[in-house]
Amino acid sequence: ESGVVLGRGGMRVWLSVSVAGVAQVDAGTAWVVVGGATALGGVLGTMAGTRLAGALKRVTRQPRLATSAGTLRPGACLVALVMYLAVLHQPVGLLAALIFLAQTCIWCYSGPVNALIANSVTADSRTLAFGVSTLCMHLLGDATSPVIIGRLSDSTGSLALALCLVPLFLFFATLCWGIAWRIVAEIRTES
Repeated sequence: ESGVVLGRGGMRVWLSVSVAGVAQVDAGTAWVVVGGATALGGVLGTMAGTRLAGALKRVTRQPRLATSAGTLRPGACLVALVMYLAVLHQPVGLLAALIFLAQTCIWCYSGPVNALIANSVTADSRTLAFGVSTLCMHLLGDATSPVIIGRLSDSTGSLALALCLVPLFLFFATLCWGIAWRIVAEIRTES
């Protein structure tokens, strides 16, 4: 989950700066575009991911992990596309639509992963489990990614290059969830 939050945190802080610079809009407009696309995509993605995981119960033993891995991959690809098109100075409306689609895919993990956490521990431990998950997610994710991206941008002189870390973080999370999906399914099959 921290890999996703690394990506989201970097997008939250730096993507609007990038959009403002390359789409030639003021910073306030860029914040509204990126923030609005993120908020709407987050709500829709969370709901869609929960429904998709429910539908995948008939297809796979681990629908929550399958949903998380399967929807994050196109989200990471869309983020990479946004980065590429932003450098080409594409219209802010196109970038906003792609950011919305990317965020929708990225947030599809949220409901299924929270269900995994809730179902992995006893009822008495759920509060602690969610607290530890949230703490780790923010310490290892969105608290560090803006600094990492900012320092890389400063050292290379290119925010666009530094933002290339965002899809890499997301692909890493996709890989982790994909491996977990296959391993957990195999362990359950062997038991």
